[in-house]
Amino acid sequence: MSAVRPAPLAFDDFYRENYRSMVFLARATTQSVGMAEEIVQDAFVQLYQRWDQVGEPRAWLRRAVLSLCTSWVRRTVRARSVPMIALDESRHDLDASLDIWCALSRLPPRQRAAVVLRYVEDLSERDIAHALGCRMGTVKSTLSRARQTLRSELTDDRD
Repeated sequence: MSAVRPAPLAFDDFYRENYRSMVFLARATTQSVGMAEEIVQDAFVQLYQRWDQVGEPRAWLRRAVLSLCTSWVRRTVRARSVPMIALDESRHDLDASLDIWCALSRLPPRQRAAVVLRYVEDLSERDIAHALGCRMGTVKSTLSRARQTLRSELTDDRD
């Protein structure tokens, strides 16, 4: 049996600084707080195992979280035809209104991830492209479609 090595201090600090934002990102994609926390924990374990080899840990972690979310969404969609919308009742401090959150939750996972990365994580289109593993043009069109859908849904909801 191998002994568990203690986490380097830099990793501990990195974990504390990034855990919540990664859970928020995963939650926006999976629509499940529990699954988001599990995915983020798995991504942190993977990062910890490579900690000394990863040059940009935040970018690496974001990519790992999105990849794990994508895999989970694919498995879930195959398992059930209608995705559940799970809203976390304990997060009353969210800036977005319930209407915006519901509209965001109805976006396809890739559009939802792009919107969260852009407007919550404040990433550039280049960084989003890197995180999602696509070209900048794809990010631009994905964000454009997401904004159009959100605008339409939010306008329809208020009429």
